[in-house]
Amino acid sequence: MYDVMPDVSRETMDALKTYHSLVLRWTKSIQLISKRDEGILWERHILDSCQSFQFAQSASNCADIGSGGGFPGVVWAILAKYEDKPLPLTLIERDVRKAAFLRKCKEVLSLNCEIMCKDFMKVTGQGYGAVSARAVASIASILNTTENLRTDQTVYILPKGKNFAQEVEDARENWLFKVSEVQSGVDTDSRILLLRDVRRVSAN
Repeated sequence: MYDVMPDVSRETMDALKTYHSLVLRWTKSIQLISKRDEGILWERHILDSCQSFQFAQSASNCADIGSGGGFPGVVWAILAKYEDKPLPLTLIERDVRKAAFLRKCKEVLSLNCEIMCKDFMKVTGQGYGAVSARAVASIASILNTTENLRTDQTVYILPKGKNFAQEVEDARENWLFKVSEVQSGVDTDSRILLLRDVRRVSAN
């Protein structure tokens, strides 16, 4: 299972393995991942989260919305800690049980991140340099519901599957943005989409 490994330190690998075990243990009582994904958790979720970290590193701060089982939020927090690449990171999850899991990961792994048990649409007080959302909603829906988190400089980091092009087209009906596509190293049909300069299409 660990034959495919990210290019990280031994300490990082140990932390990722501990996190892997935590997800499997907790998913027996709360559904962090689907039953069919348990055997491919390492590749499908953890390695997939590792590959998008590079795009968040230059952000002043980052919000991972609908963080769920911690993909990519917990993985990013592990990489930030052990690879000495600090990233002010907030994991936002409204489900109380999943938020409890995220807090457990923070405790066990001594991670430097904030866990917010709240609907991300109701978060107030600041904008974020980067917003990540993995398996949360369509691009259009994400843009519609995160205006409270966005600034003029916000970059959206959105891992998407084979229908990514259609999602981009649908979102352009109401939104203007620049998009960069990065080929996934885990799934040839998937992309990491980076959205910048997001603004609504003018009614005029």
